[in-house]
Formats: sequence, C-alpha cells, structure tokens
Amino acid sequence: MRKLLSMDGAWNFSFNGRHQGAAQVPGAWEASFPALRGKAGCGRYARVFPRPELPPGHSLWLKFGAADHTAFVTVDGEPLLRHEGGYTPFEVRAPASAAGTIDVVVDVYDAAPGEDVLLPDGDTLSFAEIPHGKQSWYGTVGGLWQGVEMEIRPDLHISHLSARGDWASASAQVDVQIAEDWSGIPPDCSVEIAIFTPDGSEAARAEVAAAPTISLELDSGSVAPWSPDHPALYRCRTVLRRGSEQADEQDQRFGFRTITRSGGEFLLNGEPLILRGALDQAFYPVTLITEPPDTVLRDQFAKAKALGLNLLRCHIKIPDPRYLDLCDEMGLLVWYELPNGDRLTETFRRRAADLFDAARRRDAHHPCIIAWTVINEAWGIDLADGEQRDWLAGEVTRLRRIAPDWMVVDNSACGDNFHVVTDICDYHAYFNIPDATAAFEKLLAAAAEPDAPWWSPFGDARKSGDEPLLLSEFGNWGLPSLRAVYAAEGPSPWWMETGDGATHPGGMEARFEQQGLAAIFGDVEGLAKASQYHEWIALKYQIERLRRHPRIRGYVITEFTDVQWEANGLMDFSRNHKCFSQDLADIQGEYLVAVDGLRNTWRGQQCQAVVYASCCAPRLPEGSTLRWIVEERPELTGTVPTAAMTPAYPAAASSCFWAPIEFDTSSLQTTNRVWLRLELLDGANRRLARNRDPLLVVAQADRQEPGVFATIEAAGLNAEAFTSHMQPVGIGTAPALHAVEVLIADRITPELLDRVRAGARAVVCLAQQGQDSLPEGITHHSRDERGWWGDWCGSLSWLRPGAFPSQPPSMTCGMEWSGVTPHTVFTGFTPEETLAGIFVGWIHNPAAVTGRRKLDAGTLVLTTFRLLPALENDPIAALVLRDLIIAAASS
Repeated sequence: MRKLLSMDGAWNFSFNGRHQGAAQVPGAWEASFPALRGKAGCGRYARVFPRPELPPGHSLWLKFGAADHTAFVTVDGEPLLRHEGGYTPFEVRAPASAAGTIDVVVDVYDAAPGEDVLLPDGDTLSFAEIPHGKQSWYGTVGGLWQGVEMEIRPDLHISHLSARGDWASASAQVDVQIAEDWSGIPPDCSVEIAIFTPDGSEAARAEVAAAPTISLELDSGSVAPWSPDHPALYRCRTVLRRGSEQADEQDQRFGFRTITRSGGEFLLNGEPLILRGALDQAFYPVTLITEPPDTVLRDQFAKAKALGLNLLRCHIKIPDPRYLDLCDEMGLLVWYELPNGDRLTETFRRRAADLFDAARRRDAHHPCIIAWTVINEAWGIDLADGEQRDWLAGEVTRLRRIAPDWMVVDNSACGDNFHVVTDICDYHAYFNIPDATAAFEKLLAAAAEPDAPWWSPFGDARKSGDEPLLLSEFGNWGLPSLRAVYAAEGPSPWWMETGDGATHPGGMEARFEQQGLAAIFGDVEGLAKASQYHEWIALKYQIERLRRHPRIRGYVITEFTDVQWEANGLMDFSRNHKCFSQDLADIQGEYLVAVDGLRNTWRGQQCQAVVYASCCAPRLPEGSTLRWIVEERPELTGTVPTAAMTPAYPAAASSCFWAPIEFDTSSLQTTNRVWLRLELLDGANRRLARNRDPLLVVAQADRQEPGVFATIEAAGLNAEAFTSHMQPVGIGTAPALHAVEVLIADRITPELLDRVRAGARAVVCLAQQGQDSLPEGITHHSRDERGWWGDWCGSLSWLRPGAFPSQPPSMTCGMEWSGVTPHTVFTGFTPEETLAGIFVGWIHNPAAVTGRRKLDAGTLVLTTFRLLPALENDPIAALVLRDLIIAAASS
C-alpha cells in the first residue's frame, strides 16, 4: 500500500552556478535569498535522502506540488523529467537502485521582467510569455514554492481520481485512471467505488472491471447540497483489486452543488445567490506566494466568514490545493484566474491551455470553485485585434466544454476594455468616497441600463442575457498600523522600498513629521486609524448601494488583505483585522438594513429619509420588523413592519423593500453628529441585521458672533441671499461697532490682494481652477493631477484640530462633507498655514484644501471647499464658512 514521506526542509541551493546556501522547500528562492529578487536564471536544488525500503511490487515516486517555472528533475545522475508550468503538480518514478540513498537534483528556470533565460534544450524562456500574474507587481517568485514528497506506491495503482457531485441530478461523476508500469492491467483486476455521506454512511456503490480509464456516474439518492452556509462534504473511496487482494486505494472529498445562471441571476443549488466577495492575491509576509501552514489559512478563512464574505477571488494565481481543501471544508466559494503574461504569442497560448487543463485535472473535485478567468483587465491581450478576440472567445468555449460545472469569464473588464463572451459580466472601477460619489452613482446608473456598456464595441459580443452583472473590483485604501507591520516582519520590511510614486511606503514616518501631521493625528498609529475609518466610510456607502441595485448580483472588494505596499485590504498583510471589522460584518450578512437620503439638517426641521431592508433570499422573514432609533434621543424611534414596506424592484429575485421615516430634530439642542441606528428583527424579536449612520444636525446661533461681520463680493450670490444663509450661524453682514470686516469672494484679483496687504481680511472660495493672481508661492491645481482624487490608492482629506470649531470634532472629512467636496487643491502653504489638507497613498503629494496666510497688514484665507454653491441646501457649508470668517478675523 501507499506511504508518503515529506522531502520538505532545507535543500542545498545554487543560483546560476553560484552556491547560495540552504533554501527552504517549499518556498520561492526569493524568500530564502532576498538578493535574488527580480533575478532570472537557474536555481539548482540538491539533496540526498535515505532511500526507503520498497515492498515487492512497489515503486518510489517523487511528487512536486509546483515549481515556477520550468523544472528538470535528475535522480541518481539520470535525467528523468522536464516540466513546464509554474502552478500545477508533476511527478516522476525514481529508478530502482540497491543504494541506500537517493540523490535528487531539481533545476528550476525562471525569467524576470526584461530578462529572458536560455533553457538547456535551447528554448528561450521569456517572462512576457510565462503565466506570471502579479510577479511584475510584488516581485518574482521562482523555484520549488510548493511541497515535495516521496511516495511508495504499488506498481499497479490508481494514477488519478476525480469525483464531482451534481446537486440537481443527485449524481456523482467519478473518473479513475489506472497505471501499470510494465505489462498492462491484469484481467482479474476490478475497481470498487463507494460514496459516503458527511456522517460516514454509505450512499452509493459500484464495481467495474479495471481499465486504463474509467468514467462512472453514480446515483446517490437524496443528497445534502454543498453551500457556504452548509459545506457538506462527501467522500469517494476507490479501491483497486487484483483478484481478491486489494492493490491500491484512493480517497477524495467532494460535494454536491450546482451553479447556474438564469435571467441575470446566480443560482446555487437552485437558490438565488448574491456574491459577497473579496479579491485575494494570496501573497504572504516572508513566504511570498507559498501558502502558510493550515492553521494560518484556517484562521484567515474564519476571519473571511466572520466579515460576511462568501467568496474569494484568487487573483491571477492558481492556489495551493490546501487552500482549496479548506475552502471546501469551511464554506467559501472560490473564483480563480489564469496568471497573465505580457504578450499573446503562440507560446503563451499553448502554456495557457496546458495550465488550464492541468488545473482542471487537479481541482475538478473541489465544490468551492465556481468560476475561472482567462484574462484580467486585458493584460497581455490586444482586444482591438479581432484575431485575439477570436482566440479569447474560443478559449471560453473550450473551457466551458472541459469544465461545465464552472463559470468562465473571458476578460475581467475595466476602463475601456470589455467582454466578448462570458458567463459573468463583471467590471472593475475605483472611487474615493465620499469625494467621488457622483462618479460612482454614474457607474451604477449605467449598470442599470438593459445594455450595460461593458461589451465589445466591434459587433462580435455574444450575449445570452443570462450573464449576471458584478462589480468585481472596487475599494479604498486604509493604511496599516506600522507597529503591527514591524511586529510581524521586523523594522522596515524590504517591500517598503517598493511601490511607485504615491504607492511607495518608504520614508512614511519622515513625511509624517515633515508635513506636521502629528498636530492632526498625534502619531502614525492615529493616522492609520483615521485612514482605516475613511476606508470603512467608502466600503459602507458602496456596499449599501450595490446591495440595493436592481441588476448587480454581487461584488468583490479589493481586497481581502493588504499586499506589501498595496494598502486596500480588509485586513493588513499579516491578516490582522482593521478597525472596521465588526461594522463590515453588519452589512455583509444575509440581510441588510440601511438608510438613504439622510442629509445634514438644521435643528427644528423634520428629518426625512428612506430606510430599506434587503436579503439574498426571495423574501424577508414573515413577521419581521425594521426598527430605527436616534441613539442620543431614545424618544426618537419607530418601527416599520417589513410586510408594509414597498418592494424596490418587484422583478428582482433578491428582495429589497423601502419605507419613509421622519422625525423632528427640535430636541437636539446643539450642533452635533448624532447616530441613526437600524435593526432588522424577525418575528421572535431576534436581530437579523443592524447598521448605523451619522446625521449632522446644525443648531442656529442665538446671537451674532461678536467682533466680525462679512461682506459678500462673490459673483452670482447677492447680499440678501448671503445674509439669509449666514445669519443662522451667527455671522452678520451689516457693519457693527468695533467689528472686523471680512470680505467673501469667489476669485482673486490684484485689487483684492492689494486690499489685503493694506489690512483687509478676506476669505476666498476658489471652487474652480484658473486663478492667476494667487499670492507668491501658492499654486492652484485640479485634483486630476498627481492622483489627488485618490480613486485607486486613496487620498485622505484632514482637518486641523480647532480650525473648524463649529463642527463636531473630526480629523477627516466624512460623508457629511460630501456636499462641499473640493475639486481643486493648493500647493505652497506651509504645514502651519494649512487648516485643511490632503495627501495621497503613503503620505505623498501633500496639498492644502484650506490655508491661511498673513499678507503684510492683512490676512487671506483660501479654500477649495465648494461652500458658496452649497449654502442654499447644505448647512455644513454655512458652518465651514463661519469658521473661516472667524479664522480670517482673528489672525
């Protein structure tokens, strides 16, 4: 019978003929030897092992999990195998020997960006033609990155087993291959196949004559379906017999599940499915792409479930089988992808097809896998080329044939690239919220159209109408705790000197000091918390909008964890939670409650909003209610029976219902940020979901601010209107005895600057670009420059403590600031002059949103908050302008 012996551990390693020392297997050589990062060449692994004693009729096999990219195996000096492909397994039978040891040498060749490698057989290995994925982003990974084993197995043995369960037919498809190394399969051999339920009882059994290839469908009767909520795993036991003797046995876990699409819906085992996913790049500290021990994987998957996720999109990487085994066991759907190359040459096409075929052979039994992708974001393909689009469509057709139980995505689209033929119409788009809410809403409006604009414009799109829509990448940055990073990886990990431009972490702490951010956040840990809270604001807004969309059937957040310099994870790189983990879990469950239309309001006005409840099932629970309460005022509360709520989208399978609510804000005595809390309760008063949102309630001033009055000089806003907007916050517009006059303008002229230098005080609201008369050293920029919108790597707008005393205390601009979001910024203000600022990524590209400068005898305050246009409808505009007037007057 079989016996496995691990060959993992320290192997002697040389690179391009130079001895390096001991390399850890499994592991990329870059993990053992940091100096080899980005280097192309040959890594030679060599080790002598004790040769195990073989029972009669048995052979010794060497099994490799994966080696990136091309491996040559030599045993006892005899070349045995050439294997190509960096993500799939291979094996070879060791030659028989009477020696007490076995000498194994594995030469692994890998290319690098811009550096090809010449193979021993004369072929050239080009990085551009290798399925390499994110190695061009996070560093190359070559060598024996998965485990190596010796296996003692019978000469007559089961060489392959694949069991797949279909829930709809309650049948199991079992494919078996038999190998016999010399004279063929004896005629007295048979194969016995048995299916066992999760509790161990037998569900089906069959016995057939042995043949090189056996394909058998077994009716398993009533079966328990596999799903994320109930990951029921069955076991297929296959026994090879010769006469009455057992020659070999193989076991495999599998599940009964059916994934289909109908009318734009996902159906898992016949029930509507909303995908709540996260992008998992499956890179790790220290080990790079090598998956950590099962205990670490199990912990990260438990955290994924606790966050409300039901899917991981394993991004342009085919993961270790242990990853998939645990997703099967713990109930996480998996969507994985072909690692991309850079050029769609014939060589890459062949390698892509071989990799897909090998991955399907290895992974067909995993019920967790529901989809795979051919191309991501048109990387390595020219979609304007009709021949390349034809290849893509042909590959989708081929993959549908070899994997009918998996969905196929042709090109996971973004920007101006698109789909040709696909089972999922997915799209990627990044928006920095609250700054880019309008752009995000525009995307959602486009997605609501019957023909979403994500298909080929060349007339060759092959739409069936059943393709579900999915926003499969979106997210914002939330910088990690450097204390946690250093605790896990040591001070200044190597990757802090990677990344480009705003994504470069190195020197962050120095920039923090140079920009005077200690006065804002205290220390870099305070900044990390504020940045993560900003990430949460964005995720909350977008997920709530996606969950109530009539056509979008799910989403994939970018991303599950930070990856080195890329700080948009739900957890940091070491799999520690960020500050919003419980809040995120609250909006990613089966049920969701949320509020829409909650806007800044004046105290005494009626607050009107819409609450809604949605679920992934066809209906809300019978007898359920939605309860709301203003936390600071428990008398402001109400309940709405969900049976009385109005369906938002009657035709959609996933329920979404809404109802208006209203309450009086008169009892809220001071300007404050209050919280509206929502709960969804079932008929037994058990909580199914919860959520909460901030509401800024602005109290009118009972008297004029002493010592100041304002004069409006802005075009398009007359004095009467300005007075009506500013009096409620205590700013008078008529001259007062001993009061300082502050000029309010929407443009800078030389004349205005001369007045300021002569002693005037002015607040200038520059909502638009194109100002030429700025004080010396100050420049006005569109946020389209230098990444200041922060739609991918994140920009964070901050407020100097004490600069906006009318506001509830806050270090950053939350959703209540969305109505005055700046479209432009200033450079040239010193940190001390900056009242509100912004930076991008790892504290790069600092700029001011509001600055105050002394000009000779006067004071000038410049702001790009869009205050004047918002005065009529948004009380925060009046509050902010009040504070800036006082700042100008009191300088």
